[in-house]
Amino acid sequence: MSTTITVTSAAELNQALSQATGGETILLAAGNYGKLSLKNAQYASNVTLKSADPNALASFSEVYLTNSSNITFDEIKFDYTFSQGDANHTTKFLISSSNNITIDNSVFDGDFASGTGTNADGTGFGKGLVIRDSSSIDVINTEFHSWWKALGASRSTDINFSGNNIHTIRSDGISLGEVQNVLIENNYIHDFGGAAGSGDHRDMIQIQRSNGTGSSDITIRNNILDMGTGDYTQGIWAGQDKASYSDAADWNYNIVIENNVLYNAHANGIAVHMTNGLTIDSNTLITVPSQQTGGVATPKIIVGGSSKNVTVEQNVTPSVVGYTGQSDWIVQDNAIIQNRDPSLPDHYDFMFTYIATAAIDGYNQYGVIPGSKVDLLDAGSSLVDLYPLDYDSWVGSSSTTVVNPGGSGTNNTGTTSPDSGTSTPTAPDSGTSTPTAPD
Repeated sequence: MSTTITVTSAAELNQALSQATGGETILLAAGNYGKLSLKNAQYASNVTLKSADPNALASFSEVYLTNSSNITFDEIKFDYTFSQGDANHTTKFLISSSNNITIDNSVFDGDFASGTGTNADGTGFGKGLVIRDSSSIDVINTEFHSWWKALGASRSTDINFSGNNIHTIRSDGISLGEVQNVLIENNYIHDFGGAAGSGDHRDMIQIQRSNGTGSSDITIRNNILDMGTGDYTQGIWAGQDKASYSDAADWNYNIVIENNVLYNAHANGIAVHMTNGLTIDSNTLITVPSQQTGGVATPKIIVGGSSKNVTVEQNVTPSVVGYTGQSDWIVQDNAIIQNRDPSLPDHYDFMFTYIATAAIDGYNQYGVIPGSKVDLLDAGSSLVDLYPLDYDSWVGSSSTTVVNPGGSGTNNTGTTSPDSGTSTPTAPDSGTSTPTAPD
């Protein structure tokens, strides 16, 4: 039998959690509940922490879940404030060795650090949410903004990142390492801002090899990746760093990248290496005009030539790099386009109608002209059929307007552990009506 409990202070929240067994919904009055540390909180069924008023979100400054299960955060604000001495990789929101955790309809609000070290221009700091050694984790319908890196999972299985709005990020939007069974779907990832001189390697979605070990069974589909008015980034990247071709454990297996739309200005639009079982199908890769980006590169589909059992078909792209006739590759029905010579029939002007461009609208939308090569090949993402489209409404969570988001337009291409204490969070303040942007 479910039970609903309303709490108005950190002490009341701690008491409710200590007495919960499973099935409870704990409604939090607006305010700051400080640091929440749950260790060995193994509930028999789901326990939900939810803001009592969706227009006045309860917030936490730190959350650490360790060896815990069956917990949902709904309509919660995870609010980081930079402190002098914090590292880029500062982590205040961590799920570790846990399972059946859901974060829904929430906001991860990062912070900027002006005049400090490599981040002197005031761009994002810290990691939004880190997931380690965990399983069955859902992060859905949630906004991430103003971070160094937004959302990451390592050594974990059965991960679902869907319907999230990720923007104003300095380095990576979503990063994965040594993971299995991951779904990344219906996310709006956009408007990154680099930090001059930082050496950041900006990726909207990255599959890493922290120890050389690969990942498997990853599906990336129906996402909109738009540079917008921000700095260019790599789009979807899976490299071959720290890997040995002779070690089967170092390969990635069974990666599907389908029906995504990408507007950017880096050669690595979709770039995947050392993968056995790779499908890149019905994606649209569009170059953002050079007058906006400073004349950098055109996003392409790039596949490492050693990859095995590869299918690349019905994409809209300027080129497919890596195919040299390998017998276990299928490369067909891709609409090859270009935006350099307007007199040639494969130029953008013969393929697209420009519904929105970032220089004017803050986002990009290029619709397909009926009868064009793209139309006749039925190539590219079906998401473009929805244009004109309000991306925020499509993703289900609006983009917070961020003050002084930084951004450099440059060519820049360990995590702090929480303390072991379980001190009582500070009592909440009176709250605010909506999540606010950092100073």
